[in-house]
Amino acid sequence: MVALCSIAGKSVFGPAIASDGAGGAVAAWVDPRSDSGGIYAQRVSDVHVITAAAGSVGSIEPSCEVLVRDGEDQAFAVSPDPGYEIADVTVDGESEGAV
Repeated sequence: MVALCSIAGKSVFGPAIASDGAGGAVAAWVDPRSDSGGIYAQRVSDVHVITAAAGSVGSIEPSCEVLVRDGEDQAFAVSPDPGYEIADVTVDGESEGAV
């Protein structure tokens, strides 16, 4: 998990994001700021998880799991390293070509 913020030396970690298997997502995080600490989770039903990753000679931003609500768009910036070109972009296992 990644530290999201800290207050008085205690960090909030997360979120971990996973599909709920029914078209939604579950986000979970750790918040130790209270005396008892806590692990929290929330199911979001109209949200989809997009996992963006680039090959070894390029980059994509954002390059992580991104939550996108139904009907909304998410832009990604895809860049090859110097001396390379984009050969193909794959979305949901389908080739979109060299966009």
